[in-house]
This record gives sequence, structure tokens and C-alpha cells, in this order.
Amino acid sequence: MPAPTTSGGYRGWLHVMWMVLCVAAVTNGATFWGKRVGWLEPDAYHAYLAEKSSFRVASRLDPAYSEAQKFQGRATSRLYAVTETQVITKLAKFGVIILIVAISLWTAWREGRLPAAWTQPLFLVFTALVLCGAIASWMRYGGLLLLPGLRTFAFLAVAFSVTWLASTRSLALLSNYLIGLVFLQLILMPLEIMWGLDIFTGRGLSLLPGDRITGTFLQPTTLGLFCVIALMFYVCFANPPPRMQAATVVASGIVIIASASASALLLYLLVVGYTFAAAGGFQHRTRVAVIVVIGVLALLALPWLTGRPEVFTSMFGRILWIQWYLSEAPGPATVLFGEGLGVGTNAAVHWLRYAIDHGTEVPLRLLRGGSNSTLQSLISQVGVVGGLGFYGLLAYGAWGDPRARPLYAVIGIASLATNVIEFFPVNVLLGLLLAHSAATMQGSLSRQQKNTSYIRVSC
Repeated sequence: MPAPTTSGGYRGWLHVMWMVLCVAAVTNGATFWGKRVGWLEPDAYHAYLAEKSSFRVASRLDPAYSEAQKFQGRATSRLYAVTETQVITKLAKFGVIILIVAISLWTAWREGRLPAAWTQPLFLVFTALVLCGAIASWMRYGGLLLLPGLRTFAFLAVAFSVTWLASTRSLALLSNYLIGLVFLQLILMPLEIMWGLDIFTGRGLSLLPGDRITGTFLQPTTLGLFCVIALMFYVCFANPPPRMQAATVVASGIVIIASASASALLLYLLVVGYTFAAAGGFQHRTRVAVIVVIGVLALLALPWLTGRPEVFTSMFGRILWIQWYLSEAPGPATVLFGEGLGVGTNAAVHWLRYAIDHGTEVPLRLLRGGSNSTLQSLISQVGVVGGLGFYGLLAYGAWGDPRARPLYAVIGIASLATNVIEFFPVNVLLGLLLAHSAATMQGSLSRQQKNTSYIRVSC
């Protein structure tokens, strides 16, 4: 029988949970980073450099350009490939989510308290839409896409299970670990700039000597957006002193610039403008004016800031996909309610390619692309109705939770540039944030904080 924990024991459990979460976030992309800088598979690393030196491509019209592109594609595939011995580093994130959900449900059951999300009608309606999408996926494709589809909505499992992990005190502690993760990326950055293989296009501020960095987040965009979200999480929940806040702003900015992610850099500048306008005591209208001015200037300067002349094409390409999908969809029912869970997700594409390699027949149309934005992923799986439900859920949480309101805005904007519901650990952060907002609206959060010494925890 588990015994009631003391306040110190409660905080100790939180340290363990958030440390495990951050370790899983690092290991998820550690093998990719290790191969990119030559720490793992050094023979392949040096072979790449030797072969690349033989290409002399002056322009896209050069006859060698096509061959160089194929060579680059093979190298990129090798970096992202996960061997059997490396699978454990990818599975750690699923284990963390299962651990969080299992311990939270056990704790809630022992305390006889229903997690606050179960009392919120909008949460239940959106979950019903997701369950309908799961049934549609099963009826159309069997279990082929169901597992990667359910993984996409893991944030809902977190939101519907956590209680003690979603307290303001808990999220304040978590925010410190997230900033620690940002500083780790800052430490790794020089190694990647100096020795990382060139597989992306762009250089931060057009001056950095190396390619765009990814850290342990697999993509430059996800690295940059994580830093912005972590910074906003820290500001909202930790209430840091001015010097520490300034240090985190600088550290995040350095990593974001090196990632050369246009969406992350634009969002970062907006966050910094809002944060310092708020700290200066400016009125709401003045804050909005500051954000608008910074946003316009940053948008115009993005090609130089990122070292990517084609940056606007990349940004607007996400919007063009949605336009294409709505025009090519089989019918209005598909547009409204989607094709079922898993369709068009990044996880499904990787899973289906693995299934093909092992002899499973897969409809080729299911292999199209992946999800470059949350909106794209939602429309593919649960349609326009599900997309509206998701963003309605974010708006509802922001309305009922003033402390988290700026963070919801940042996640909402970031979701237009990457698929945050597939992006670990941001999907877990989103689930925790929704649980916090639900508890705030229910009025149970203050009671929970007063009684943390009686929370029962057991593995």
C-alpha cells in the first residue's frame, strides 16, 4: 500500500518525472545528431565528406545537379535511419507518455478524484470526434493506421489523466527543466556548426559558417519552435527574475538563429517584444502596437535573418497544401470529417514504409507526404470539423486560464508551421497545459495545491 507522501517527497517525484521527460526528448534525436557530427558511424561520415568533395555543381542547370541531389538524399536517409540497436532511443518517448498516464490514473483512482478534463464538455466533444475518426480508420484500413493515429492524439490521454502533475507548482518546476534543455542545445550547437554534415539549406543571419542546426530535435524548425515554446512556458509559469529571464531570452535566441527557422524566428521576436513590453508596464494597446511593428520588420527581414532566399515559398507552401487537399478531396463528408486517424501523419508514413519493407501491401496514396502543420494533420484525419474543434479547445483553455494565455497563443501559431501534436515533448506539454486549464476552470487547482502533502503516488 502506498503511503502519503510529504511535500518534499511530492517535489521529488516531480523532479524524477520531468527529468525522465527531458532525457527522452534528448534520446529521441540523439542518434541523428551523433551521426551528423561523426560520433556515430564515423566511417559513413568520412565517406560522405570524401564523396561530396567530388561534386562541383555550379547551378541547377548543371548536369551533375541531379546526381548530387540523389547523393544528398541517400545521406539524409542514412542519418534518419534507426538501426535495431537504436530503436530504444525512439521508444523512450512512448514509454514516458505511458508512464505519465499510468501513474496519473493510479493516483487519481487512489484519491477518488476524477481529473478535471472529464468535467469540461468541449474536451469530451473533441474526444468524441477523435474516437469517430478512430472507428473510420479501422473500418477503412483495419489496424494499419490506427496506432500511429492514436499516437497523434496522445496529448488528449495526458489531459484526461493528469491531476497532480498539472498543478502550477509542478509546471513551474517543469519550465526550469525545459530551459535546461534549451541550454543543452546551446552547448551542442558549436559542434554541429563546425562538423555537422550539410543536409539543409540556410545559415543563421547569413553569417554562420555551418548548415542549419537541429540539435537533438531532428529538424531545424522543430528545434527553433521548441525553444520558443520553452521560453514562453518559462515566462508564464516560473516568474523568473529579470536577469534569468534575459539570459534565457538570449540563449533561446542564439539557438533559434542558428536553426534558421523562419517561423521560429518570427515567433521568437514576437514573444520577446510582448514579454519586454509587458515587463515595462505598457498598456495593452501599446503591447499590440509593439508586436505589430516587430512582426512586420521581422517578416521583411526573414530572407536575410535565415540565410534562405526561398523562405517565403517554404512558409506559404503549407497553406497551398490545404488549398490543394480541399480541392482534391473525394467529397464534402471527407472535407468535414476527414479520412480517419493516421492518414497523412508523419508517424503513419514512416510506419507504412516499414510495413512495405516487410511485405505488407499498402495503398500508395497513403504514402503521400506527411504533415507540415497541425492543421494539415487534423484536416486529413478528422476533417475541418475536427480542426475547428482542436483550435476551439486551445481558445477555450486560453479563455479560462489567464496565466497560460500567452503560451496557448504561441503553441497555436507554432502549430501552423509544424505538427505540434506529433512533436515530442510539445505534445506532452500541450496535454499538461490543457489539464492545468481544466483544473483552473473547475476551481480545483487551488484546493489541490493546498493538499499536495496528501497526494499518493505509486509505480
